[in-house]
Amino acid sequence: TPYALAVGANNFEVGLLNSLKSLAYIAAQLPGAALAVGASRKRLCLVSILVSKLLWLPIIVLPLFLGNAVLVLLSLVALSVFVQSLRSPAWTGLMGDLVHEEERGRYFSNRNAITSLTGLLATLGAGFAVAALGFSLIFAAAIMLGLAAFFMFRQMHEPAFTRIFHYRPEFRSVVRQS
Repeated sequence: TPYALAVGANNFEVGLLNSLKSLAYIAAQLPGAALAVGASRKRLCLVSILVSKLLWLPIIVLPLFLGNAVLVLLSLVALSVFVQSLRSPAWTGLMGDLVHEEERGRYFSNRNAITSLTGLLATLGAGFAVAALGFSLIFAAAIMLGLAAFFMFRQMHEPAFTRIFHYRPEFRSVVRQS
């Protein structure tokens, strides 16, 4: 949002940015689930990480080439979120296979606490860094950290995919429950 404001976004465009991110996340779930069943979940996650991070390279240089870069920014952010969100079902299934059922509650509560605290500290640090260094360096650092995550994720073991579905919703049952 601060970057969108810096490149000239108005209130409506900032609201649209946030709405498009949510819409892109939702829109990616069904194709992401279909891809997770038919391909390597690890490979899907790796491609998603790499492409979503590389989409930020043009975002960094937008102000250099376009006077009013807001619409391009909105499109690139939505596309990045969509590509990033394609991995959600694959990642969830992969984590379900990697973390034993009796450990999941403790594991994910600890993981969520650590990632929330880290996210809070990173947000504060990035706020100070943006004021001192500008958006481009912060975005470049985020891309580099994303690429580091890519290389670490490559080292992760991928268990064999099991095609055991405990629940298979049908459209009629979803409509009846509404």
